[in-house]
Amino acid sequence: MYRLPITVLIFSFFIVGCFNRESLDVDPSQIESYYSLAYDSQDNQTIASAFYTFDSIFIRLEKPAVVIFDKKSMTENDVQGISIYTQTQSRYLASGIFEYTNELGTTYINNISLTDTIEIPIDIEDQFNSDDRAIRWIGPPVSENQVVTLFVRNNFINFTKETDVAGATSIALEDEDLPLLLNTTSNVYFTRTELFPLQQGTTKGGEIITEYLSKITEVTIR
Repeated sequence: MYRLPITVLIFSFFIVGCFNRESLDVDPSQIESYYSLAYDSQDNQTIASAFYTFDSIFIRLEKPAVVIFDKKSMTENDVQGISIYTQTQSRYLASGIFEYTNELGTTYINNISLTDTIEIPIDIEDQFNSDDRAIRWIGPPVSENQVVTLFVRNNFINFTKETDVAGATSIALEDEDLPLLLNTTSNVYFTRTELFPLQQGTTKGGEIITEYLSKITEVTIR
């Protein structure tokens, strides 16, 4: 199951965004920076990602511009004509450092730490079939600037429900949710996402997103 969280940010740009321009063709002082660190508990992988925009247009970094993560190079990936820079490690990585150097030799450093953990409880199927249908997770309550999202997916359903209420410990299914979910067997998982401002960047800014993706489990909802 493909769950790369940087796509959350990418899709937010599709409304106004365009395909790549070369970084040499734009003013480096006007480039926005976006960074992501995500841990996928199902696959035991931590994925660091970066992309850059200029006036809502995606930028492909041209030498001497470069981005590295924890002193190691990042791989450029062409995603439908858009340059995304990634580095994948097959382990849990709690934090790291992005270093972006532009064409003028200016380096911007941003430290990033993973958000809090979130996992599926062993009684998750019982929770889906309880009277209150309050779906709880293993991990801390929601904090400021965090969003917890519940995913229920099969070949016919792509259901999500989220909460950003500080202190929340569960997501309650409503009556209007049930017709879609009842009498189905689906894969279920949680994500916890947290947004931060850049520590260093141009005056145009950017954003840091961290995300923890829980393991996936199968439930039957009656």
